Amino acid sequence: MSNAICAALYHREKTGKGQRIDCTLMGTAMAMQTSQFTWLEMFDDEVIPPMLESLKQARSEMKTFTQQVGVHKMFRPAAAGNIYYRVYQTKDGFIAVGALSMALRIKVMAATGIKDPRFQPDGTFVMAPEGWETRGPELVAEAEALFRTKTTDEWGQRFEQHGVPAGPVFFIEELFDHPQTIANGLQVHVEHPMLGGMKMVGPPFQMSETPPEAQSPESDARRAHR
Repeated sequence: MSNAICAALYHREKTGKGQRIDCTLMGTAMAMQTSQFTWLEMFDDEVIPPMLESLKQARSEMKTFTQQVGVHKMFRPAAAGNIYYRVYQTKDGFIAVGALSMALRIKVMAATGIKDPRFQPDGTFVMAPEGWETRGPELVAEAEALFRTKTTDEWGQRFEQHGVPAGPVFFIEELFDHPQTIANGLQVHVEHPMLGGMKMVGPPFQMSETPPEAQSPESDARRAHR
């Protein structure tokens, strides 16, 4: 919705005309899953129809949700050998690695020492070389074992040195008073007239000319009565 509002304001600035915007939670959710909500006829005509029939059959048999997920995975199995875009358990926590491009994957190998046989001597990348059904899971197991040998901070420093997008995984509550939270002004303390002191998220963006400022529930209430 915010993107649509910005686009509409830009259009008004250029043309002087306003317009109506409609936005739904369903539309937003589907737009955020575009990689899943895509039907490539040359591939999926042979996959999705039988998948839907199998899911229908599973539901008629009162299969549990977990069992239905298993049916879905029969038709959409996870890609073998995913070591570049996932969360790993470390010696003392978890770290997320987000290396989607070939250049970043090479940096992951440099940072970890992992050898990926999908990279060919001529610089090309073969998605599923011969025997990958077996070698892929083995590579994943090797990577998982490697990540458990160092702490999250140690892996974070190594990835930063090599320019790999990565970061520790936290529960929401662990972000209270976190140095990065404070440094970005994402935590504020306000006084609620009934509940007392509250820590909550502050402005998620900054503006040089009109810096946003968190308002207390009391001041908001006073403005509402005016």
